[in-house]
Formats: sequence, structure tokens, C-alpha cells
Amino acid sequence: MGPWAAARSHPAGPCHQRVRRRAEKITIKGCHITRRHARGSFVVSPYFPEPKGTPRPVLPKAGPCDGEDGRACKLFSDHDRDRTTAPGFPIRVMRCRAHHRGFTVYPPGHFPYGRVPLAPVAADGQALLSEPGGGAERFRGTLFEAALDDAEGQGWPKESEDGDRRARFPTQLRRFDQAARVLGVHPRLAAGAQEAAT
Repeated sequence: MGPWAAARSHPAGPCHQRVRRRAEKITIKGCHITRRHARGSFVVSPYFPEPKGTPRPVLPKAGPCDGEDGRACKLFSDHDRDRTTAPGFPIRVMRCRAHHRGFTVYPPGHFPYGRVPLAPVAADGQALLSEPGGGAERFRGTLFEAALDDAEGQGWPKESEDGDRRARFPTQLRRFDQAARVLGVHPRLAAGAQEAAT
């Protein structure tokens, strides 16, 4: 039996079970079996609506662990994880029987722990085109909106009023940081990482 068997027998489900095995240093935490080098494992695949309207992914043939030890992946769908932020619909969590690892299947334009999309892309991979403006304005509602607002001299509020759910200035700074890392221009990125990003 794989390390996920204990999580499946837990009455609260796999997202609430923590299992530690010292010999292999495998941890089940949240929805994933992780190792130190595999934190945030994910793949990107288009999602299409099923007849009931819920988007479902095109299932990948291989996971991020494919060929890691000379063995091919043996994948199965584990469960769908609800998302309260982007993309706004449940995303698939898959597991590999061969490598005893889990990973998330994200739709194009989205990334792990992202609260907003990275790019103006629909769940099926098609580019979203904004009505007026085009160009940089297409990136409204994405990670790069913070930079667009700053370019127009609009700093996000430092504090929020009661009940105000708008993003604030610390979020704007975090998004600058994330965008700089994605584009490979962050000053703290190693030279090799900067070249890989461009």
C-alpha cells in the first residue's frame, strides 16, 4: 500500500491528514505527498466544461515526476480541491502510484498559491481579449494589475475600511515581487534563474 492509503481511511478526508514516515522523509500535508525538492508540484492542462457545466481537466499522461528514476508515471485522479480564489472552480489533484507523489492540475494562466491569474487566458487555454484598449490593459485582473495601477500613479490603499475587500498596498508590493520573479528581473534571483525565465 502506498503512503496515501492512511489518508484515504481518515474520516475527514486527505486534506486534513498528516502522516510522517522517517525512512523516506515523505509527508502528506494538505492535498499533496511532498518531498523537500518537490514542494508545489503541478502541471498545466486545459479545463473544459462537462455537461453539467463544471470545468474538468484534460488529464495529463505524465506527472512532474515522470522519468525521475527511470520509471514512467502511473497516474490516477485523487480528488477535486475547491478554490476560493483563482481560478474559481475546483481543480484536480492527481497521484502517481509509481513515484508515490501527488500534484495539482492547474488551468493555463494559473499557478500554485495564486489568488489571481498570471495571464489573461481562459481555462481552456484560449487568450482572453479585452474589449477596448488591448495591449497592457489585457492584463487587468491578473498578477500584473498591480504594476499597471502603479504606472498610472494609483497606489492601493494602505488600510481597508470595515467590510472593504479590495486588495491593499502590501498586496500590491507582493505582486510586484511575484511579477519580477516571473519575468526574471528580480534582483535577488540568481543569474541562471534570470536567464531561464527569459
